[in-house]
Amino acid sequence: MPDHPLPAPARTRTVVVGLAALVLLLAGLVAARPAAAHDALAGSDPADGASLEQAPAQVVLTFTADQLPVGAAVVVSDASGTDRADGVPVVAGRTVTQALEPGLPAGSYTVQWRSVSGDGHPVEGTLAFEVTVGAAEPATTPAAAGPDEASVDAGRPADGADDVDAAD
Repeated sequence: MPDHPLPAPARTRTVVVGLAALVLLLAGLVAARPAAAHDALAGSDPADGASLEQAPAQVVLTFTADQLPVGAAVVVSDASGTDRADGVPVVAGRTVTQALEPGLPAGSYTVQWRSVSGDGHPVEGTLAFEVTVGAAEPATTPAAAGPDEASVDAGRPADGADDVDAAD
């Protein structure tokens, strides 16, 4: 009687099938684990695609988790490519706030942002908004048609000597 109840080819086949089942089981467990996602932008103010009647004073980016206070960058460009950001972005917990130049004119603006998520990985993106009514232009006074009285009088002697010389 043999020492093993199964012949050698059957034993090999059983081992191979058992290993294959184990590999499939482990692969299923790994695939079933939730993916470790990086932080993401949860929202912004102004919102992406917003049309505003009044220029905002700042852009606020809100993330799904706290951001690290290093490496944040926010560029707010008008249609000509001029950066309208004022100062550096401020990171506070889940928000990154970028002040804007006062009195933005009407037009389209693009916000390009980059932040460092709590796990140390950078996240970045782009959004846009439009301002339909710009800041009021300062009033200008029309220039006088001729020289003002003070400049004319400044050239004449106060005692009327001009008139006397002309009579000579």
